[in-house]
Amino acid sequence: MRRPGAVLAALVLAALAGSDAYGQAVRLVRPVRFRDATGFLELGYDFERQEREPPVDGQLFRQEEGALLYGIGGDITGSFLHPSLLPFSVGGTLRLRRSEIDANTGVFQGSRNADASQYRVRLGIAPAFRWNGEITGHQSIQDIDSTFAPTRRVLRRELRATLRRRSRVWPLTFYADRARTEGIEGDPRDERRTSWGFQLDQRGRFSTMRLESELQDYVERSTRQDYRQVRVSLSHRYRALASRTLTFNTTLFGYDRAGTADFRYAIGAESVEWRPNDDFQLGGRLERLEQEDLLGRLVTRRGSIGLEHRLWGSLVTTAAADLQDTDLPEAGTETLREYRAGLDYTRHLTAGTLHLAVGRRLRRDDQDLPARRRIVSEEHLVEDGLPILLDTPGIEPDTIEVTDVTGTVVYTEGIDYEVLAAGGVVELRILPGSAIQAGDTILVRFAVTTSPALDVRTRSNRYLLGWRDRSGVWFRLSRTKQAQDLIAGTPDGRIDQTLEKIYSGGVSRRRWQIEGTRHTKKSFILPFARWNASLRWGIVETRFLQFDFDAMKQRTTFPDRPGERIDLERAGVDLRLRLRRTRLTAGLDRWDEFVLDREGRYFEAHLQLDWRFRAFELVARARRRLQDIELSGRDDRDEVVLLLRRYFR
Repeated sequence: MRRPGAVLAALVLAALAGSDAYGQAVRLVRPVRFRDATGFLELGYDFERQEREPPVDGQLFRQEEGALLYGIGGDITGSFLHPSLLPFSVGGTLRLRRSEIDANTGVFQGSRNADASQYRVRLGIAPAFRWNGEITGHQSIQDIDSTFAPTRRVLRRELRATLRRRSRVWPLTFYADRARTEGIEGDPRDERRTSWGFQLDQRGRFSTMRLESELQDYVERSTRQDYRQVRVSLSHRYRALASRTLTFNTTLFGYDRAGTADFRYAIGAESVEWRPNDDFQLGGRLERLEQEDLLGRLVTRRGSIGLEHRLWGSLVTTAAADLQDTDLPEAGTETLREYRAGLDYTRHLTAGTLHLAVGRRLRRDDQDLPARRRIVSEEHLVEDGLPILLDTPGIEPDTIEVTDVTGTVVYTEGIDYEVLAAGGVVELRILPGSAIQAGDTILVRFAVTTSPALDVRTRSNRYLLGWRDRSGVWFRLSRTKQAQDLIAGTPDGRIDQTLEKIYSGGVSRRRWQIEGTRHTKKSFILPFARWNASLRWGIVETRFLQFDFDAMKQRTTFPDRPGERIDLERAGVDLRLRLRRTRLTAGLDRWDEFVLDREGRYFEAHLQLDWRFRAFELVARARRRLQDIELSGRDDRDEVVLLLRRYFR
């Protein structure tokens, strides 16, 4: 194999040589060498049709669009002087679409043309040497000319230069990138982005590292965005101890954006994992996140520890804890404490596999916000001889105002009512001769100053039993019970209590599967009961042909809302044929749904054929979709695409 240094020396000698004999010896060095050239031409037709109901002005909406498709593209690869010095590639594509739209309303009649072109250039610089680089350029133009909207033309350009240093231990990359998106006609966009950066890697026997940094300058004139952003990231992994059972991972990431909208973000994390053998694992992680924007500064500290132990190869014990503290921008704090423990037992027997699992989770969320003053409105029914109790914490008695429900009649303290405050409870008494009569509904407004502390405790227990027979018969029973209590806040007490049960089972074979599931959830918040049944059947499975059938039926009911349900039914077939030159894909799908007293029916059929013969390729695609939704109407769509492509080399 020729060395890069020898190639460079030969080129220098060739440039300095003046004799004909030496010129004969180096005639292989050409100024420009073309290695390969490829291209294609394509011609196609696209037809789309749409019909919609209900009728507009007594007339059914119908629209058809036929479009001719043209395309051309190519790529050329080669080199200047020598392939190891300046390899290059040039390519591009141009696609045109000319369409006519015909509808039964004059508003949607006319033409719609779209052109899309892109060009790319790549120049490599000494790829065979230790220091090498490349320059790549890309340009695309999108042009849309339509009867229904103003002409729109958008130009996108990008230029990127890269310089690399090859090394087995310390590879280094520098890059510079400049991109612009400009609306030439009918589009106000003017976006410019410039980036500079580098990437440094370290690859050792026991450690790996990657350091990245980027400076980006961004300007968008139409939306008046102008900012500069600096981004830095570092990741490092190190395996310690003689047996390499201790692993440290360090991650740092942050960016600082200054300009139109200032934003700062930084996160750092350190994790350690000790794994002396395959049956024991202990790990921990510390993390700190800082974020600063227009709302203020947010600081989050997280810590976690986890343990996993495997006994006899079947019993797995897990324990984990997560701790998190957050300083909010508005001088408040949030605290999270979560603890988890579980046992998982898997036993492989002659008749099948037994799976047992049990787990417990305890979570506590504390929120402490600064005291705030707010206005509260309450409606009360006046009963003869009974006072009205206002038990909202933090009431300011001097701010109480009593009116009728509409707020137009204002009652007077000392004449219509009196306020008594004792023991944290404010009592409102109706005075004799008052304009407030028994049976009236009054509106009471007052100010409260409270500290909106919130302390929620969540406890959950989970049990699981599963069995899978050698013949493919299986079942799984899962039960989860969870309770949420509000320890601090208003009002105290049980927020939610959930009992979730999932029973599932079925038969699984190589070519077909049957599965059924019963899922119930009892809760204060949206309880439901759901059952689901599904079938998957590979009718034909060969090397060239695959024919599948699948069906599903599901029903969801809500115990607290009698009469409301959600029903879903689906059935479909898929056909895939693969031959040497032909690939055929076809499918039929039918699904019905009944959601909150509205019935919907859908049907879709699709077919795609790819056929290749020597340098020709034929693509045919057809799709039909029918949609009928109660109270919304019907929407049917058809599409047919034919495309013939000719390749050149």
